[in-house]
Amino acid sequence: VMVGRCRTFFSRPEVMASGRVMLVRYEDLMQDPVREGRRVAEHLGVSPNPRFFRRLRMAHTRSIGSYRRRPAHELAEALAIAGDELAHYGYEV
Repeated sequence: VMVGRCRTFFSRPEVMASGRVMLVRYEDLMQDPVREGRRVAEHLGVSPNPRFFRRLRMAHTRSIGSYRRRPAHELAEALAIAGDELAHYGYEV
């Protein structure tokens, strides 16, 4: 259900052109959390406090790619549900 709603919402050209939607890739967030956190805060028009940055610095990259360790049937199901969207955003499927 959620994938379908997102597919419908993001397929409307005016949504992305509006400037109200921001693409945040999980890998980018984990590899440079402070940079991405600043980018998100700027997009939202908020000034993050020092605690925000302390929490971001605790992020780690260990979970990037961990999906590959999932059982093959789970990966196949995920690709069947969201494969088109993953490919659209540059992920290998």
